[in-house]
Amino acid sequence: MTKQRGFAVFYGAILTVVTLVAIEAIASFFVPPWPARALRSIELASTTPDSSSLVYDKRAPVQSYNSWGMYDRERTLGKSVSVRFRSVFVGDSILEFALSRWTLPASVERQFAEAGVEDFEAVNLSISGTDPKSYYYRVHDIALGLSPDAIVVSFFSGNDFMTADQAYSTFKIPPLVDESPGASLLGSVMPRTNWLIVNRLRLSEFLRSNVPIPNELKTLNDIVQGPPQDRIPRLVAHMRRYYYPSASEEQLSEILSRGGEAFWRTFKPREIGQEYLMGWLVNLILKSELDASRYHSARNMEDAAHIVSDDSVQATLSWLSAMDRATRAAGVPLLLMLVPAPIVDPDFVEFWKLWPGYLSWFLICEESQDRLVAMLRKTPIRFFDLRDDLRGVRGAYRKSDGHWTEKGVEIAADRARAELTKLMKPE
Repeated sequence: MTKQRGFAVFYGAILTVVTLVAIEAIASFFVPPWPARALRSIELASTTPDSSSLVYDKRAPVQSYNSWGMYDRERTLGKSVSVRFRSVFVGDSILEFALSRWTLPASVERQFAEAGVEDFEAVNLSISGTDPKSYYYRVHDIALGLSPDAIVVSFFSGNDFMTADQAYSTFKIPPLVDESPGASLLGSVMPRTNWLIVNRLRLSEFLRSNVPIPNELKTLNDIVQGPPQDRIPRLVAHMRRYYYPSASEEQLSEILSRGGEAFWRTFKPREIGQEYLMGWLVNLILKSELDASRYHSARNMEDAAHIVSDDSVQATLSWLSAMDRATRAAGVPLLLMLVPAPIVDPDFVEFWKLWPGYLSWFLICEESQDRLVAMLRKTPIRFFDLRDDLRGVRGAYRKSDGHWTEKGVEIAADRARAELTKLMKPE
């Protein structure tokens, strides 16, 4: 009986292993190759809904995503012999942003070329809707494998702070599946299956944070282009139907009418820097005024100081420190680029002051960045704060989505180039 039980256990184990290997093999027919599958868990078509209705600038150096799923030109896994210095940029939409002629990495590469440095490379591994946890695994599992001479991690204070319970820890039991394969149990042994599960079940952070409303972008921008007298009624009707069915038309109309024509003028067609009215933006405007959350209550930096938690900042720092340890162990310099929230732009503040609940969030971001800088100064992490370059500069940020304008990109790229130059050895 004992022998039979032992044989059953052994046979069951063999059968389980064979089954798992077969599942992983079958999954390989449905997933992209590495490193694409380790970078992006959703198809590009669903990454930018209604992208066919967006007007991408035809003068942009990049007009599509490469075979890795990155908004960048094609890159090689290993550093080419023609490249003297390879930098790899990791971040979220502040670096991936595809509605500008130049992403920051592309601008840095161009600036070096214009200065006569043709053998410099700036690889873009940035993905919208991700956070420092994703950055860590992108650095650890992918960027370090690309023969980099430096890794630049962009931290955007507008949405990159982690909550207190999300701190990095080597003692936590990892989840079964995760958008970052290296963060999950399944992804560590069956990365293709992990990708397939995350993809099919829409488990990516980007999709979880966006309400899936069919053709919403086109609907809202048809409102923008429509008769002025119909804009507010149509926008209110849309928001009541999909977001706030219990709110009154009077409530929503009052909030959305505050900006007058200046609000709508922001979304008018233009040759460069086109901005679009997004559902998530209108939702945040309304939520900030209808919801009594303390995050919508800050009216000055003193108020923000009472709201920000050191625990949240420390949890964020734990991931940045983990990245620094990983890169130091590999002998690769890490540069942490602190990107301020758009509250440093006077034009942005002037535009949003009519919605103080919305502007409150950016005061909190500014206070959080102050605290993060203070903590970073006590660590060996090499960082630079772009507030030194962007504070007080008008028109550096887009008013709608808070990303950089071309002006902001150039300023940030110039500073990033200067910091990278310090790491380059003389020829």
